[in-house]
Amino acid sequence: MGVRCSIPALETIRCTAIARGALSSQANPAMPTIFLPWWITDGTFADAGGPLTVPSLHGSTTTINLPPQGTAIVEAPNDGPLVQGSASTFLPSGVVSYGIFRKSTAGVPDQEVIVPLSEASSTLRTLVWDDTNYVTAVAVVNPSAVTNIVTITVRDNAGNLIGNPTVLLSPHAKLAVVLRDLPGLAGVAGKRGFADFSVVAGNVAVLGLRFNGQAFTSIPTVNR
Repeated sequence: MGVRCSIPALETIRCTAIARGALSSQANPAMPTIFLPWWITDGTFADAGGPLTVPSLHGSTTTINLPPQGTAIVEAPNDGPLVQGSASTFLPSGVVSYGIFRKSTAGVPDQEVIVPLSEASSTLRTLVWDDTNYVTAVAVVNPSAVTNIVTITVRDNAGNLIGNPTVLLSPHAKLAVVLRDLPGLAGVAGKRGFADFSVVAGNVAVLGLRFNGQAFTSIPTVNR
C-alpha cells in the first residue's frame, strides 16, 4: 500500500493511507500477542527505494502489538509535504490485513478506497483493466533486494498484443504511472484487456487504480 498516493492519471490527490490488521476468526483465542512489523520505503521513482520517514510512525518502521483476537491500525495522515512510497509488512499465520486510501477534498465528503495487499513473493501478477470510459493507473513495486526488470505484457479483450514494455526498478523501488502512458501502450485507450507484470529474477508487487472523473477505486491483481 502507498504511504501517500499521487495520481498521475488526472491530478495529484493527497490521501491518508491506513493499514488495518486483525486475527482471523479461525485463530486460536489462546494465541499470544503477535508483533506486526511494518517497513516504509521511499519508491517515488525507479531509482529510489531507501527508507522513508513517516511522521505518524516517528520513523520508517513500527511494530504492532496485536493481542489474541485483537485488531490494530497503522495510519499515515494527510499532512506535511507530499511524498510517495510503499509499505511492506510481515503477517504471521492467522493474521489478515488490508489498506485504505482516503481522499479528502474541501467541500465534499471524504472518499475511501479499499486497497488489497499484494504478495511480495510473486513473479507474475495479472491486472484486468478497462479504459473505455476510465483511466487505469498502476503502482509497480520491486520488493526484492536486487534490481529487477519488469516486463509488462498488455493484451486487449480479444487477446491481441498491444505492447510489452519493460521497467527497470531498483531494490524496493516503486513506479506509479498511467498504464497507457508507458512506451508502446497508447493503444490501451478506449479498450479493455489485461496486463501481465512478470520478472525472471526477484519478485514484483502491483496495485491497479481506476479513475472516472474525481472518483477512483482500486483494481486487485492476481498472483499466477
